[in-house]
Amino acid sequence: MFEKFRKSLKSKPKNSESGIKLKSIVAYVIFGAIILVFALFGITPDRMGSDLGGNAAIVNGHSISVGNFRRRLDLVERSTNLNLDQFPPAQREMFAAELRRRTLEDLIMGEGLFQKAEKLGLKVSDEEVRRTITSIDAFKEEGQFKRQNYEGYLTSTGQDAASFEREIRKELMAQKLRNLFAFSHQISMETKDGLDSLNQVSLTFDFATFSPSNLREKISLSKAQVDEALAKDLGAIRANFEQRKFEFAEEEQVKARHILVRTDKDPSGADKKVEEIKSELTAKNFAEMAKKWSEDPGSKEKGGELGFFGKGRMDPDFENAAFSLPIGQISEPVKSQFGYHFILVEEKKEGGEPSFEEVKETVARQYVARRRVDEKLESLKSHLQSGDLNSARADLKALGVSWETAKDVKLGADQIPGLSQTAEAMKLLAARRGQLGLLPELMEWSGEYHLFDLKDWNSVAAEKGQSQGSGDAYSERLASESFQKWAVSVRDDLKVERNTRLMR
Repeated sequence: MFEKFRKSLKSKPKNSESGIKLKSIVAYVIFGAIILVFALFGITPDRMGSDLGGNAAIVNGHSISVGNFRRRLDLVERSTNLNLDQFPPAQREMFAAELRRRTLEDLIMGEGLFQKAEKLGLKVSDEEVRRTITSIDAFKEEGQFKRQNYEGYLTSTGQDAASFEREIRKELMAQKLRNLFAFSHQISMETKDGLDSLNQVSLTFDFATFSPSNLREKISLSKAQVDEALAKDLGAIRANFEQRKFEFAEEEQVKARHILVRTDKDPSGADKKVEEIKSELTAKNFAEMAKKWSEDPGSKEKGGELGFFGKGRMDPDFENAAFSLPIGQISEPVKSQFGYHFILVEEKKEGGEPSFEEVKETVARQYVARRRVDEKLESLKSHLQSGDLNSARADLKALGVSWETAKDVKLGADQIPGLSQTAEAMKLLAARRGQLGLLPELMEWSGEYHLFDLKDWNSVAAEKGQSQGSGDAYSERLASESFQKWAVSVRDDLKVERNTRLMR
């Protein structure tokens, strides 16, 4: 029955009130944040685990149950078809933890959007909920809804009617949101025709994209060249250091190992384990003891090694203990949200700003690299403006910039591989109206420089009655972007309490 129920919920409704395709971009984006709750209810209690009590999260005062979280997680794990056994233990645990985190965040987002939609006046009536439930094939016999089938399903899956019906209500609300954003971003027929006409123009062009910072990093200087720069331009290099001193500041760091004893599964057993470790642990055998006892899969096989870390990256209690410990001394058991830790600090790095003498060679290298790139860029801009295109190409070659080719690209293209600013580029090329050749201007968008060489402009008449669909894609993209911005604003305003034990 449960498999039948699951399939029936995934089937296409016979009488859809929406004229929007479920595979549209809008639907895809929305259900990336609100996974279809219909697909979650076919999981029986034996698939959910025994720990169904408590809250997975509380969103603006409303509870998301652990049972709901486990049903969703089970579905996500099965739908990803990801064989975690192929990965090492540390990676396997990392992937599993990330899957748990994302699943919980999806549930939180779905609940938050539902609450916000209700505040904005969107409603799902009791009649809509009743009509949806009574239309589910798994609850029918000979085409008629049977209440005992519905109640039997609720009992078997450990749910009450109110909770189940609220999830149905959330799904119906998601459909209303989908329609609202889609219909509110429809464009006029004139605009649609204009966008469709862009696909009747095909372009081939070369483009060069580069950032000054990346070019500077590629410049290699010998020790003699650095010394020469320090001798000739010491004052300018020192002044440059004073302006950028904060970039060279280093944070205080410690290098440590730890042994973790988790307390979430068996607190009394954990206490005994802590005492047993404490009685045998020394600085010399710490790595071996970590391999034997630690329950941190990420560091266990490395003898508990965590490497260097700065402040603000670890659990506060763990961090306070690690930074206050002398080198070579083992801490008393430190309690954190993960359990008990034994910590051994092996090395420390003091933070602070270095003196000019300590970093002068690095500053000099950066100074010379910046000056060389800036000079070449000024030369490139000058040659482009004067129309000396051969010299401009030579400047690009001297900078180490290579050309890429975009072949037979529609003028209405949304994305071109390797070209991050596709929309701006297509506007620029459209203004050429078929004039071929190197564009005499170096464009700067989002901190990157762009140069274009238009090779071919080909206009092709559309077949009669054929629509390229650019207008529809544009509408869907607008709706998608609008929804994402709105969803982020909703998420940022939520008051959420998470059950962090579920993440471990």
